[in-house]
Amino acid sequence: MKKLIDGEDGVVEDEASTLALSFPKLKSIALFHLPKLESICEHPLLFPSLKKLSVSICPHLKKLPLEINSAPDLEEIEGEQEWWDGLVWDDELIKQKFVTLHSTW
Repeated sequence: MKKLIDGEDGVVEDEASTLALSFPKLKSIALFHLPKLESICEHPLLFPSLKKLSVSICPHLKKLPLEINSAPDLEEIEGEQEWWDGLVWDDELIKQKFVTLHSTW
C-alpha cells in the first residue's frame, strides 16, 4: 500500500475553494510496519479530535497531512527519530507547531 487516501479522495473541490476531508471523532492514528507507505493523503486533512499519531517502520512516509489548524488537540506524534528527521514540511511554521509534540520510541 502506497497511499491511505488516494489523490482526490481527500478533498472536495468547488469553484470557490478546496475543502479538506474531516475526521471529527478520530482520536488516534497508529501506522505500524507499512514499509511501502509513501503518503496518507496528498492534501491536508482535518483531525479536530486527534490526540495521538504513532508511526513505526514506515520509512517512505515523508509528509504528514497536517497544516497549522489541522489537529488542534494533538498532544503527541510518536515515531523513530530517523523517520522524524526525514519528514518534509510545507513551511517552517507548520514544523515548529508540531516539533514539540514529537517523542521517540
